[in-house]
Amino acid sequence: TDEKDDRFIILNSLRNRHQTAVQIRNSLRDVRHNTVCVNTVRNRLRDNDLFAQR
Repeated sequence: TDEKDDRFIILNSLRNRHQTAVQIRNSLRDVRHNTVCVNTVRNRLRDNDLFAQR
């Protein structure tokens, strides 16, 4: 992923803290037309100290 994709993942997560990694990946695919693995999304969130909110 490039820097813009990483920023999209992080901002998307912060806007909706209850969104799953799969939902964020689908949003990224729909908006930026870029397909990434769910594990990549999880890694980017973890790298930025963003964890599951229940």
